[in-house]
Amino acid sequence: MHRSLFNILSGRNTRQGLWGLPLLVALLISLWLAVETTQFATAENLFNLVAQAMPLIIAAIGQLVVVLIGGLDLSVGSVISFTTAVLALDQPAIVLI
Repeated sequence: MHRSLFNILSGRNTRQGLWGLPLLVALLISLWLAVETTQFATAENLFNLVAQAMPLIIAAIGQLVVVLIGGLDLSVGSVISFTTAVLALDQPAIVLI
């Protein structure tokens, strides 16, 4: 089946049909903020965004590997929650190992 950008954004290749709309809205908001503010499109802001998203990116990459080899790992959410709770206790690093 041929997949073009128009077909993907219009929903012809998806079951629900509207997954491209949130992506388009996020892109438009990002463009508007980049034009209207002087602090949005800076290297420092990009670094902060990536630093805040890095735990989720690492978990997503790990889950991608599991799915690619044909498995299904449902423990990712509970492990992330448990790790967050342990880190919130503000223990020294040696205790977390």
